Amino acid sequence: ASDVYKRQYYRVLMLACTLASFTTHAKESFFEELSEYGQLDDDEMHNERHGELFYGDTEFGFIVTSGNTDSLAVKLKANFFQDFDKWRNQFKFDSLLKKDKNQDTGETEKSAERYFASAQGNYKLGEQEASFFIYSDFEKDKFSGFDYQTSLSSGYGNRLYSGEKNTLDSVSYTHLTLPTIYSV
Repeated sequence: ASDVYKRQYYRVLMLACTLASFTTHAKESFFEELSEYGQLDDDEMHNERHGELFYGDTEFGFIVTSGNTDSLAVKLKANFFQDFDKWRNQFKFDSLLKKDKNQDTGETEKSAERYFASAQGNYKLGEQEASFFIYSDFEKDKFSGFDYQTSLSSGYGNRLYSGEKNTLDSVSYTHLTLPTIYSV
């Protein structure tokens, strides 16, 4: 069973390396765009991508350990934006799955499973950096003691100061934590 476990990991690892290799050869300017992307502050990024349906970033992590401890961890994270004339929206997703092999029984057991998603819509007010917003999130963590947690907020935000690289924003909001279901 341990050899089958390792072969599955190596197959997934080889697939990930193949896909990464394909991506680098498919479009050389792709990585130039990424290196530029990290250099932009939020305002520059939104101005450059204004009107696009979606833009943002994603992360993928994959860790396999073998030896004294056999485990597998997979992480996926995404942060997407939309920036239109009257609306700026943000969508986030974060997940983690971890499995460990129990040394005593030889069985594979989940040790972490977490999912988080949020959405925020900002209605822009005029030319100044002011907006009304609504925000909601949902979290499901199988090892937290809750079945899920969710909340809803709305409010007003305004930029008080905007320097070359620094900003100061003010936010006032109403926050509602929706009923949480507890695991028994």
